[in-house]
Amino acid sequence: MIMKHHQYLYILLGFILFSCNPGRNNNPEPFPEPEDGYPENIIFFIGDGMGPAHVTAAETVNNGLNITSLSTTGLMTTHAADRSVTESAASATAMTTGVKTNYKMLGVNPDGEILKNIFEYLHERGYATGLITTTFLQGATPAAFYAHAELRDMYEDISVQMAHSEVDVLIGGGSFWLNEREDGLNLIDTMTSRGYSYYEHINDVPLDESGKLLVVQAQYRLPGIEDDRGDYLQQALSRALSRLDKTRQPWFLMVENEHIDLRGHDNLQDEMLAEVVDLDLTVGNALSYAATNQKTLIVVAGDHETGGFSITGGNVFEGTVEGDFQGDNHTAVMVPVYADGPGASYFSGVYDNTDMFRKFTDLLKINAH
Repeated sequence: MIMKHHQYLYILLGFILFSCNPGRNNNPEPFPEPEDGYPENIIFFIGDGMGPAHVTAAETVNNGLNITSLSTTGLMTTHAADRSVTESAASATAMTTGVKTNYKMLGVNPDGEILKNIFEYLHERGYATGLITTTFLQGATPAAFYAHAELRDMYEDISVQMAHSEVDVLIGGGSFWLNEREDGLNLIDTMTSRGYSYYEHINDVPLDESGKLLVVQAQYRLPGIEDDRGDYLQQALSRALSRLDKTRQPWFLMVENEHIDLRGHDNLQDEMLAEVVDLDLTVGNALSYAATNQKTLIVVAGDHETGGFSITGGNVFEGTVEGDFQGDNHTAVMVPVYADGPGASYFSGVYDNTDMFRKFTDLLKINAH
């Protein structure tokens, strides 16, 4: 039977609506057993705003990347529940809860109902957890691992949730909403009373200490690489791994470079690529750790693409790139995912960002469906 043009359109529309439905896959089939075993620990790197062209260009100017040496590669769709082009709160919520939500909503579904996130599942099972970011700890990506808010910029409320969370290691910026608050609370005092060791600079953190750790190195977000942030991310990873290992529990650590996104918004190609390279250096350090701690899975992903960045020229052999930006905001381009270690085979193929939650929970044998 020959179908008419409008029938094709109806079928296509139905497919689009189904694929964007935030309630789909409520009872999904479990993934097959991973070909390469199950991890005990996971390091999840998020390059905020990092799309395929960002990685390609950084690999060219840096003459190679650790990221692209990982054993497994995939692609991930990123749309929000209510629009094709997402942002960090909706995207991080999808990855941490397995459910689509609306633009700028954090840890809740489109009706504002609280969604249980992966860290909350892990804490119930005795896992240690950690968060590292180059932005403020109340920012959309790190906050999606511990907070629930109808708008991502409810920073004072999100800070209260952070102060009373069970996250073991917190390293980033955001002191303004911790101790310069409208309600007069000093949440740093609250956290130290709950057993956190508090430091204002990552280099002041001893490597031989154990226990919960809070490092808040800036009033808001940290500076960029071009403004002498230095090896902050690498030092933060080292301190976080030391603390998490001393818990003698399995653990999950998220590490974010938000400045890839910021420099993409500003259409600053060289600065943006320097941020990708900085994230990559930190991935290299994680690979060195995993070489002697072989039950550690490393996953690297973008949360969305920023800038509509494309490569229009340059010379691969000379390490030069001529790039162009489509605009100064996000796009709906699929983002790359890379993985290495036990369970890495789960991350091959093309899938949605909600599947990231399922992959993590299946690998950690958490029944979260």
